[in-house]
Amino acid sequence: MHPEDRDTFEKMVDRVTREAVNIDFEHRLLMPDGSVKHLHMMFEAMTDDLESREFVGTVMDVTARKQAEEELRKAQAELAHVARITTLGELAASIAHEISQPLGAVVNSASACLRWLAAHNLEEARQSASVSEPAKSSSEFALWSRRRHPRRSGSISMRPSPK
Repeated sequence: MHPEDRDTFEKMVDRVTREAVNIDFEHRLLMPDGSVKHLHMMFEAMTDDLESREFVGTVMDVTARKQAEEELRKAQAELAHVARITTLGELAASIAHEISQPLGAVVNSASACLRWLAAHNLEEARQSASVSEPAKSSSEFALWSRRRHPRRSGSISMRPSPK
């Protein structure tokens, strides 16, 4: 008998000896080699007479089932962990995207400013360099930047100037 199951098992045996009840019970056996066997016991009282009570029953070794249940529990816990890590990775990618958008707009604005300076158009360069207007959120900044620097066909080359 497994030491942790002893009290529960003794209570079950005591109840069976006092009452004519049917039993469906699981407990563990601690084997001499230290391994643990899981048993499922089912007994049915054949008579109600306490003096000559007879039982019919079965004892099944359910160790393999218990081990499979434990392995399933571990696999489910690992799967839940992987799902949490995956979600965290997706969140990190989303945050990186949200951060890169306004940074890209800042780089584009700075590049436009440099191109206007190279073209000696100081007013346009001043407007490109003015980032004090942008809204507080990154999406509003990106919209501001797009409105501020619409694509103009043929006015300025987007290619780097040869040095």
